[in-house]
Amino acid sequence: MLGLRRNRSRRGSGDDGAFGLDTPLLQISKKDAWTIGDACVGTQIFGATGSGKTSGSGQAIATAMLARGFGGLVLTAKPDELSLWRSYAVATGRESSLIVFNEHNDLRYNFLENARHRSPAAGLTENVVSMFDTVLKATNRGDGQSTDPFWSNALTTLLRNAVDLILLAGAPLTLPEIAAVISSAPKHRDDLGSPQWQGHSRCWRLLRDAEARSGTDGHDLEVTARYWCQEFPDLADATRTSIVATFSTKADGLLRGAMRQLFCTDLNITPEITHKGAVLIIDLPTKRHREFGRLAQILWKYCWQRATEDRDINANPRPVFLWADEAQEFVTDLDAEFQATARSARACTVYLTQNIPSYHRAFGANGKAAADNLLGNLQTKIFHANGDPETIGWAEKIVAQDWKTQVSVGSQDGRASSGADGQGQGSVGNTTTSKSLAPTLLAKRFTELRTGGLRHDLMVDGVIVQPGRSWEVSGKNYVEVAFDQRGTG
Repeated sequence: MLGLRRNRSRRGSGDDGAFGLDTPLLQISKKDAWTIGDACVGTQIFGATGSGKTSGSGQAIATAMLARGFGGLVLTAKPDELSLWRSYAVATGRESSLIVFNEHNDLRYNFLENARHRSPAAGLTENVVSMFDTVLKATNRGDGQSTDPFWSNALTTLLRNAVDLILLAGAPLTLPEIAAVISSAPKHRDDLGSPQWQGHSRCWRLLRDAEARSGTDGHDLEVTARYWCQEFPDLADATRTSIVATFSTKADGLLRGAMRQLFCTDLNITPEITHKGAVLIIDLPTKRHREFGRLAQILWKYCWQRATEDRDINANPRPVFLWADEAQEFVTDLDAEFQATARSARACTVYLTQNIPSYHRAFGANGKAAADNLLGNLQTKIFHANGDPETIGWAEKIVAQDWKTQVSVGSQDGRASSGADGQGQGSVGNTTTSKSLAPTLLAKRFTELRTGGLRHDLMVDGVIVQPGRSWEVSGKNYVEVAFDQRGTG
């Protein structure tokens, strides 16, 4: 079992100096380094509760990235994660880089205003719609909703036309404005001729404002007006109510109390701050804030991923990380898409979760396919102690197989016995050998790994697997490593 050391060199062999892709982050053995380039192709850490995944490989990777000067976004599920990251920052001299986003300070993230600044005018609507689609689908998964694509498409159409109407009318693009358009839209065509409805409808007022603006695109206004004046009121009452309710029940949490203050008022912090080296902790843990904490963090994650994809790494090659312990709380279908190009953006995703079934449940109806897609794009796999049959069986399969020799020995009385490497029974007669592929690391091994604590002298065992890599120290595509919970390496 190897002992792991954090690489303390301040410069690597890559062409960007300390931020080069060949720069070591963790020294696995004298000849094996886990580099920035390895981190940029994604990391998935598995381990049962109490296995030491957070205090073992999680701590080692987090402190290595901080020591190297990475910026990053940290999503939180448990209330104690803020104090954990503060301890990491103290240990690596990065206290001044830590920024905490929660309801107790004056940081505000008006994500729609941020989208307006970042997106070209022609793509603003689709960017906003994609943002909402991602967040709403992620927060709706697994709650018994229909998988019929009609409902998803209908919600997308509703959002697109609400955003377009606001932009065509020249009004501020805010979440309360979007909600006002949707809630005041005509429910029947008769409403359109009602002075009472016209007097109270924000949707009607914006239609009139858009029509009066000299710079309004005539075609876009025609399409948008047709939706609100014909298509939307012509929907069956139950259908229209269901579509609106899907938006309202999720957006409602962002329109009230602390969430409204955080996301619908000012803009004094953006995802781009992490590109300058800040470590932004979204301290809205799901164990405390439940569904709205999850919605808020998935929203932050989406915006951070888009901003990171768009940045110019030639001007700023600093690597950044996306960190999620209890990652099943925050995964979306777009994660695999982001991860496919993360290396070129110097973005390092690190996800920690107990087992594969937790991802299946998180992704809902399309769970297995979505989980396979995500895991296929997270190239470094680290396994800690685990008893889940699916996870350890999967681990056994992805670790390299090797040829095993099987020897069969025939006895003089015609009976045969067999065993590995010639260990048979009975009298020796004819001997035959055959070879077959067999796992080089059996699933049972993953149930025997040390889990840290005083019982194991604060040492946590892990198995690191990287496809296409042969570790010098083991000669295989996997290596067993001992992580020190004291963080001293």
